Amino acid sequence: NRECAVKRIHKDSGKKLAEDELRIFEEIKINPPANIVQYYFHYEDKDYIYIALELCETDLENYLKNKNKFLSFNLNDIDILRQITLGLDFLHNNSQKAIIHRDLKPHNVLISKANKNHKVHVKLADFGLSKLVNNHALSITKTSTKGTYGWMAPEIFQDDYKNINSRADIFSLGCLFYYILTDCTHP
Repeated sequence: NRECAVKRIHKDSGKKLAEDELRIFEEIKINPPANIVQYYFHYEDKDYIYIALELCETDLENYLKNKNKFLSFNLNDIDILRQITLGLDFLHNNSQKAIIHRDLKPHNVLISKANKNHKVHVKLADFGLSKLVNNHALSITKTSTKGTYGWMAPEIFQDDYKNINSRADIFSLGCLFYYILTDCTHP
C-alpha cells in the first residue's frame, strides 16, 4: 500500500485530455526519472476516469510563496531550476518519442514528499495537453492553441505558425526561471 493522488476527470468534458495524458504515461512508464511525477494506474467507471499518481507535497507556486513552511525541504532556486530542466530534457530527448509538454507553469511543477533519505524532488506533472512527436519530425501540426496564457510562447498565437516543437517548452521554461528567480513575479 502506498499513498497516491487521484486525478478524477469527467468523461463528458475531459475524456480526450485523460486519454492523451495516459498515452504520455505509457510512453515514459518503463524508466521514468525522478523529475517526472510517477503514474501508478488508472480506472474508469460510467462517468469518470481516475488516474492514480504519486502524491506530492505541494506545487511550485505554493512552495515559493510559503517557503517558511517547507524549510526542511532544503531546496534552493538553482536546484529547483536544475531539476525542472532535467525533467524537460527527459521529455524532449530520452523517451522513444519526444514529448512536448505544452503547459509548463508553476501549478504543473510539483515538489515531492521527502523520501527515506530526506530528499525531495521537483517533478513535472499534468500531461493532458502534451503531445508525442516522432523524434525525426520534432514538431507537430497546430490544430488549436493549447496551454495557459501568460506561460506560452508568443509564436503559438500567430495565425501562420503551423508547427509546434520543443522550443515552445523552452520559452515556458524561461518564464519559470524568471518566476523563480524574481520571487514569483510573472514574466
